[in-house]
Amino acid sequence: MDISKKYNKAAVASDLGLTIKSFDEFIIYLLKECELIRECDSGIITTDIVQENFDKVMGNREKARERKQRWVEKVLKGSGEKLKCSPEQNKKVKESKGKETIYTPNFISFWEEYPKKIGKGAAFKSYKNILDPKPTLKVILDIISLQIKSEQWQTKKYIPNPATWLNQRRWEDEITPVNNKLSKEEVLAKHGF
Repeated sequence: MDISKKYNKAAVASDLGLTIKSFDEFIIYLLKECELIRECDSGIITTDIVQENFDKVMGNREKARERKQRWVEKVLKGSGEKLKCSPEQNKKVKESKGKETIYTPNFISFWEEYPKKIGKGAAFKSYKNILDPKPTLKVILDIISLQIKSEQWQTKKYIPNPATWLNQRRWEDEITPVNNKLSKEEVLAKHGF
């Protein structure tokens, strides 16, 4: 409990029906005479049981982080993906409902190249679910760099969301570069008019 702030101390004293002076005397009695509580920081009091539980929880959290880091390194090693940076830099963590999502280095490269940054979680899920024939990251990045130059993407209005682009295998689309525009007559002829 933090009693370093006057309003915290006053609120607790009021709840106990004590004056602030009586509350201070009561805390000193519990600290020195009964040894039921202890001061862990200036103005922060706790009990031995609460502190032991806190230390135990923090130790368990640290062990879980270490297990997760070993698992991530094992997964990345088994997938054949190469770490471009340290594991800490590659982690790119997203908090969501108490769960962490660790993006792979290849997905991070895709995300950095893709011009529309929307729906990262959905895009990662789609990226993981790409089935055969699975394009290489190089192919995906090359296609994106070509599509960025396309007429459709130049306006930035018609760029699909990354998850949509992945789900619909849009790397297989035909690309019409801006400099290869068809004349009005060619467009009409192409569509049978």
